Amino acid sequence: MQECDVVVVGAGPSGSTAARYAAVRGARVLLHEEHAEVGEPVQCAGLFSENALKACDIEQSERCIVHPIRGAFIYSPGGRELCIDSHRDIAYVVERCLLDRLMADRALDSGAEIILKSHVTGVGEYDGGARVVKFNNGGEIQYVRSKVVIGADGAQSTVGRLAGLDAPGRMLSGVQFEVAYDVRDENFVEVFLGSEFAPGFFAWSVPLTDSIARVGICCYSTTQGEAVKNLRNLIETHPVVSGRCRDSVLGLNMGGVPLEPPGKTVGDGIMIVGDAAGHVKPTSGGGVYMGATCAKIAGEVAADAVGKGDSSAKALAGYEQGWRNAVGRELSIGLKLHDIFRNLSDRELDKAIEALGDESLMRLIVEYGDMDHPSILIRKLLMHRSSPAVFKSLVKAWLRDKGYRTTS
Repeated sequence: MQECDVVVVGAGPSGSTAARYAAVRGARVLLHEEHAEVGEPVQCAGLFSENALKACDIEQSERCIVHPIRGAFIYSPGGRELCIDSHRDIAYVVERCLLDRLMADRALDSGAEIILKSHVTGVGEYDGGARVVKFNNGGEIQYVRSKVVIGADGAQSTVGRLAGLDAPGRMLSGVQFEVAYDVRDENFVEVFLGSEFAPGFFAWSVPLTDSIARVGICCYSTTQGEAVKNLRNLIETHPVVSGRCRDSVLGLNMGGVPLEPPGKTVGDGIMIVGDAAGHVKPTSGGGVYMGATCAKIAGEVAADAVGKGDSSAKALAGYEQGWRNAVGRELSIGLKLHDIFRNLSDRELDKAIEALGDESLMRLIVEYGDMDHPSILIRKLLMHRSSPAVFKSLVKAWLRDKGYRTTS
């Protein structure tokens, strides 16, 4: 039986970050990835904020960066258009598979060992000092005794389930095609709203070149098949997309998008991070910024616990407290905003998009817009005299529903 200090399951950005930060602090780290290649299959739109790149310790000059994004065209259900132009680079289109491999290489350079085609099938009970983890490594069963196990294995985390930790509170369906597409502007993404195509959330196109884009949706649906049907409907019938999307589908990826972290992400000798812990922005569905931010804390806490000879839940509680201090407030506010947005009718969305075209509101959006901290902009919009009445009424209705008193 192999022994180590820290086992990390899943070599995505969160897993590689946790492995790297634990190894840097002197822990013996094994990073297990179930697929034959790190970064495959891709399950991401590949649009990263500046903060997400920083959280991943990725420079804007890295080879995984495709090109910058400076704004967005937003289309309401009724066909209204809102152009948000920041007049500067605010995000970056990324080749996610290359980014994942780069981050895994850095974990390797920091001292972690990476094992591919290794699927976790069992997590033993904590024996007072470690857990035994069972892996199927290309058909060969292997056991690893580790003082700390970090589950970074995605929205339907096997590690979390086997260790008895709850899953995130809700799950959205995400589906994306890479398609031949007449891109309007390579420096702008497109966002499509409305219940017909993306009930409860939104659809998008992210340009790769002037003739190729990632077109996808994230929505509330009962099955992935229903989400695929919604995406095909968008491509075939949406007045903007159908006119510019050509027949060639170059790639497909799909997966669940977890929202609402579980009540507990720590147990004896165990932690979960990233999608497994619901570290996903409820306003955009992006998980890299929050996942990597929390994974750094997980890696450091794991190494410190190993150094002190105590990996009990109490010893690992600093991770729970640390990530909630770092991103918990923004996650909580984001969920409230998500639920308010989800309850907007198509007619209300049309009114809101029309109202946001006001010049003074647009200045606020450009100045205070932040993909990772939307609460700042929302607060500014709600305080502004020209803010859409539909926003204010829905916020007040939500507060009343939660038992808070509001003034008229």
